Amino acid sequence: MLLRGAFNLSYADGYIRNLYTGEDLGKINRERVEIPLAKGTMPALYTRAEGPGPHPVVVYCNGLDSCKELLYWSRLPEARVGHWGGFVFINPSPDGPSLEEFLAPLPEHFKDWDIANRYVAVHVAKELPCNWKTAQEAFLESYHVLETHPQLLKGVGDANVQYDCHSDHVTRFYAASGVNSPHLANPLSEEELLATMILGDKDSRGQGLTVGPGETARTVMARHLRKVMGEAYRCDLSHVSDSEILDCFSYTVFPNCFLFPGISLPMVYRFRPNPDNHRESLYEVMFLRPRPTDGTPVARLIAVSLRKVPEPMRISRAAAGERSTTPETTVGAPASSSGSDSPSGDSVSTPSVGG
Repeated sequence: MLLRGAFNLSYADGYIRNLYTGEDLGKINRERVEIPLAKGTMPALYTRAEGPGPHPVVVYCNGLDSCKELLYWSRLPEARVGHWGGFVFINPSPDGPSLEEFLAPLPEHFKDWDIANRYVAVHVAKELPCNWKTAQEAFLESYHVLETHPQLLKGVGDANVQYDCHSDHVTRFYAASGVNSPHLANPLSEEELLATMILGDKDSRGQGLTVGPGETARTVMARHLRKVMGEAYRCDLSHVSDSEILDCFSYTVFPNCFLFPGISLPMVYRFRPNPDNHRESLYEVMFLRPRPTDGTPVARLIAVSLRKVPEPMRISRAAAGERSTTPETTVGAPASSSGSDSPSGDSVSTPSVGG
């Protein structure tokens, strides 16, 4: 906060002496500064905010006598703030439950995933030509897979997805990968399922990756990805279950946050209104990768390629099968074969790492 005095000098001298005395006794973190103007400078008193990082600054150019009133009537708006899992949650209302009460039972479900010890490997944002509530409805269910992503029927249990309502604020979506869709007239064998789990490219899975006696495509692929991703992320994944390695499961936190705590699909979705256009919304995707346990700096693992999307592709054009001339968002990062939608509307494969 910056305070500027424009008052009688003799009065000011005594006032400032008393002010400094009070600061010394109260250990107030305040210093005298000079604000550069077009001509010359303006003396001011600067009170530094607590904690690291940039903070808002308010400049008052009235006499010191009015500063208390100005602070009371025109202070910056306050909000309740809470921390969990490396995220900051803001509640503009002074009422309502605490963050812990609002999120329950999410912290209990996430206690073994340690998402606070992950880093943002990829952050993509795309404007969508619809309201933010409409936009996120496309990610709450798997019923659309049959029509929108029919190629995923060979390896994703779309029609038998499990939906759980844990509270008024927290729900869960769980879709198994490496299984046949109930919509398939001719179910695939375990070997065929294994071949489809990485876009059907057997060379990308290395030599000797086959389904042995008593095994399933899921167990084989989970064992493979546990090794490959553990080496890529420089961390031990031996304790991670097959489901955490392979499947798509998402927790939705009202009103606009989606958390995917798995390993192959460690994403966060966030939907927000476009403050400049009420007919548009901002859709964000973040990939949260485990931090290397060997101390490797995460900056060496980050490799992102993005292209700005000036105009979102309209649904009518996509429905008509017309090829869009609008640049698509491209991300050099892994996604899951489970069929969750990426910002460009495409599904891609898992084993590549952060670019």
